[in-house]
Amino acid sequence: MVVSCLVTLELTGITVSFNSAPLEWWLSLPIIVVYPLLFGWVSYQTATKLAEHKRRLQVMSTRDGMTGVYNRRHWETMLRNEFDNCRRHNRDATLLIIDIDHFKSINDTWGHDVGDEAIVALTRQLQITSAR
Repeated sequence: MVVSCLVTLELTGITVSFNSAPLEWWLSLPIIVVYPLLFGWVSYQTATKLAEHKRRLQVMSTRDGMTGVYNRRHWETMLRNEFDNCRRHNRDATLLIIDIDHFKSINDTWGHDVGDEAIVALTRQLQITSAR
């Protein structure tokens, strides 16, 4: 790149003097030092924010917004991986499926907000119980 700049200057006849006065060097020094530092700091801040946004998007794409538990998409991925792992190592696995009996009647009788609270309460209780 430097060579192409020098060739262009030579072909166009533009002269550049590298003999600058000491005052010009001292006045240019803050820009030469500050610009790379500022650029590095901004780049670091941007990379940090991007990493945080990526982490948040990962959580949002794998967790249910209401309960915070893994969503169906993530659950299916985990199930597939676990199934492959069990088959590879010739191990058994157990799958527990839970159905809330008459849940539609809860929503119909007391509304969706109460139904949501029931789902959250059940989820919390399952998390407490399964953590033991």
